[in-house]
Amino acid sequence: MRAWWVAAASLGWATATAAPPVVIHDAGGTEPIAPYMAPYLEAVAPSGATGAASRADGFVPPAGAVDLRHGLPVTSPGLQPGRLTRDASRAVRERLRSLSRPLCVVGADPWSLQWLHTHGATLRELGTVCLAVEVPDERAWEELVSAAAGLPIVPVPGADLAETFGLRVYPVLITRDGFEQ
Repeated sequence: MRAWWVAAASLGWATATAAPPVVIHDAGGTEPIAPYMAPYLEAVAPSGATGAASRADGFVPPAGAVDLRHGLPVTSPGLQPGRLTRDASRAVRERLRSLSRPLCVVGADPWSLQWLHTHGATLRELGTVCLAVEVPDERAWEELVSAAAGLPIVPVPGADLAETFGLRVYPVLITRDGFEQ
């Protein structure tokens, strides 16, 4: 009986005196992007939901999903079509390590449309989600969705993205390793 009491007292003392975790390094401001992307990923995820209205192109939106075209037009000051001249900085690459899946940043411009046609198979293989940062109207949106050929694509203003990642141009593939064009 005495051994039980000693064990319980020792456990109680150890629990009561345990110190909280010590933060060794806090880089500050670094957060995973996944929680912010979740609503967008859910809105574009393929679904076998029955009863959902089908569009002429065969796309069946998930039950309860919003029509993404209602967010048009999308503009992104600070971003424009162009050549990527530098990779992500070291600080940005540190933030990208928490990226749950690759992202691509595109617009409805001819260069982005061609880039999607050229790299579509690779983007699909990687499980890439496309962020459409420059879409003037519904016609341009439909062309972009067609060029994406089944890739999940979401119209979102990209000014904050540009500032956070130091991007100035698109189309760009963003992975845990940095930027690619």
